[in-house]
Amino acid sequence: YNYLEENQDDYDIFVFVTYLYATTYFGIEKIRNPHKIFILPTYHNEPVAYLPAFQKYDKLLHLFLTHAEQEFAEKEIYKSQTSSKILGFGLPPSEGFKPLARRETYFLYAGRLEKGKGVLELFCMFEKYCKIHKDVYLYCIGQGELQDYKSEHIIYQGFVSEKQKYDLMEGAVAFLHPSAYESLGIVLLESFMVGTPAIVNGHSQVLREHIQNSCAGFYYWNEEEFFNFMDKTLFDKTLRKNFSQNARSYFLKFYSLLEYEKRLFVHF
Repeated sequence: YNYLEENQDDYDIFVFVTYLYATTYFGIEKIRNPHKIFILPTYHNEPVAYLPAFQKYDKLLHLFLTHAEQEFAEKEIYKSQTSSKILGFGLPPSEGFKPLARRETYFLYAGRLEKGKGVLELFCMFEKYCKIHKDVYLYCIGQGELQDYKSEHIIYQGFVSEKQKYDLMEGAVAFLHPSAYESLGIVLLESFMVGTPAIVNGHSQVLREHIQNSCAGFYYWNEEEFFNFMDKTLFDKTLRKNFSQNARSYFLKFYSLLEYEKRLFVHF
């Protein structure tokens, strides 16, 4: 904080990332000229976001990751329009990944294996689904409190290399994203990068927006819809091929590093 206070005249712009962190909350107070400040809040619907303490951000220039985040901030947090831009996100569009040679037909989850990410609900629904479709599996990348959950249809991969992750994504029938609280959904975009469609929790406005804009999968509101969309993605090869093409196109148009760099030049 002392560095910010003492050297701020040497900089034209200060970008503070994530509304919740102390570096943002106290750092912005050190900058005399508020017009130099950009905040990239990464808002999502969580109790702490509604605390009155964060109302002091409302007049700052905002950089949002998605339209859904912007809408949430303006309607639910500030109750007013912000001075803002949709910055989005960017990933290098990698090529050359090969589906790993697997005997199983599998869906994929990647992320923290925690109840708060909707993983327990996903596991329970998936087990019910496998009572009918006994030759389908769920591969899980990552670790967490649920990594010891026992099921013959859930296969834990733990932490893997970037190449292994993308290989697993490309070989999956679909990527499953059960979280109701997301500000972007990077792993979803990574699956789109390799052309893998997704089935996501409709209670996440951000994930729902990705599906609506990409036409690369489904969003579900309940268990019945989850089963229905699993069936459609698994058995309709033409649909899955179309979803795959749409996923890749959506990524390249909105979330490739090249497009992200273009937006950075425009905004700054």
